Amino acid sequence: MYSLFGGVLLIIAWGVYQKVVAYRQGRPERENRLDNLWDRTVDALRIGLGQRKVVERRIGGLMHLAIYSAFIALFIVTCLVAVEFDLGIRILDGDFYIAFKVFADTFGLVLLAGTFVAFVRRYLFRPEGLTRDGEDLLQLLLLFAIGVTGFLIETVRIAATRPAAAYASYVSNALAPLFAGTEIDDLLAAHQALWWGHLLLAFGFLAALPMSKMFHLATGPVNIFLRTSRPKGALQPIPGIEDEEKIGVASVEDFSWKQLLSSDACTKCGRCQDECPAYAAEMPLSPRDVILKTRDQMCGSLYRGLVPSAAEVDKKTGAPVVPSFAFEVLSPDEIWSCTTCRACMQACPVLIEHIDMIVDVRRGYVAGSRIPDGARTALKKMGDTGNPWGLPQDDRIQWMSGLDVPFAADKKEFEYLYWPGCAGAYDPRNQKVTRAIVSPAQPRRRRATPLSGSRRCAAASPPAGWARKACSSSGWWRW
Repeated sequence: MYSLFGGVLLIIAWGVYQKVVAYRQGRPERENRLDNLWDRTVDALRIGLGQRKVVERRIGGLMHLAIYSAFIALFIVTCLVAVEFDLGIRILDGDFYIAFKVFADTFGLVLLAGTFVAFVRRYLFRPEGLTRDGEDLLQLLLLFAIGVTGFLIETVRIAATRPAAAYASYVSNALAPLFAGTEIDDLLAAHQALWWGHLLLAFGFLAALPMSKMFHLATGPVNIFLRTSRPKGALQPIPGIEDEEKIGVASVEDFSWKQLLSSDACTKCGRCQDECPAYAAEMPLSPRDVILKTRDQMCGSLYRGLVPSAAEVDKKTGAPVVPSFAFEVLSPDEIWSCTTCRACMQACPVLIEHIDMIVDVRRGYVAGSRIPDGARTALKKMGDTGNPWGLPQDDRIQWMSGLDVPFAADKKEFEYLYWPGCAGAYDPRNQKVTRAIVSPAQPRRRRATPLSGSRRCAAASPPAGWARKACSSSGWWRW
């Protein structure tokens, strides 16, 4: 057993090392991910280990919480048994032993219930956001088998030895009469076979962790700890953009190491896809698939043949063919379908930053002049007139006609600073909202002051990937 456990640890260490190598394919991170360490630690504990965002959805959240809590509880049970029998330290005795047995059986039931609900939900009710591939099925069956064999081991032990405290193992004690009349030698042989089977199942599950989606047990809390501290809606800036040799993403190596790590934190829960307005409108975008394709391509060099995007081989040379990430693994249609609304990021239980990754791919498209006609026209008009419709620059402040409202540049103090943007300044319907926000008729404590009378905005250029334009327009580079 000890040799097997040592081998499992080596396999896990090798898998983690390979993942670290994969993450290091990415460029250095531009953003400080280690500021506010206390807040980051609290978030990692509260959201990651505490499952705060997971339980926002009742059925799926409680199911996941059941499996997660049972996993931790039964790991503690295993550690206590190891201390008792492998280290020879007597701790499982008296009332603590009774409580230990009740605790083990309770969380064994929780594990079986959680995996059963997960199976029914995924394969019978079949919600659209959940995947149903072989990996998902294998992991559910493996967890269920670990729980069943654990109960059977205890059941056979009770049937063979009839201990005085058998009542504490209330599940196994209820099953023990099924083996009444079985010869003791047969019970001992069954116990040994079940024990080794349970051990191999558990060791197999642990050894596969770094190579499976279950690795999110480790990468999820880490990704939460390394979350962005930017305000919501602010895109990641490119400091020193004029000195950058390459802008945007054309291959997975152009993502930052943090973005690659976040692709490995994906739980495949599909919540981002469920909340995506582009997906709901039957456009070719699934935020989840963008993340999973990134992960597959990142891991292609490590586990070639095990991931769809890295399995092709040149028929003449036999050399592996790695498809173009930005144009073959991803498609321009799905990337340009994103509205950058952040619904995916708000829904994600491990705080993956989908929008930054999508916008980085757009930046690569723009840098390579691979832009759809509609976006190209809008970007050209922003370059010419400062707004995506090509309307006269002098009309930008016409919405203020009849309002005695000063600009922020004309005041020394103001409570709220308001940036109307192109839609708020030009669109007749939005102008009504803009006027209401800054109207002198508003209560003084709610009145906003317009930023300036600048005739240029280009606020739509950063989400479209035009990073250089964003840096040169009205100081709005922090998009």
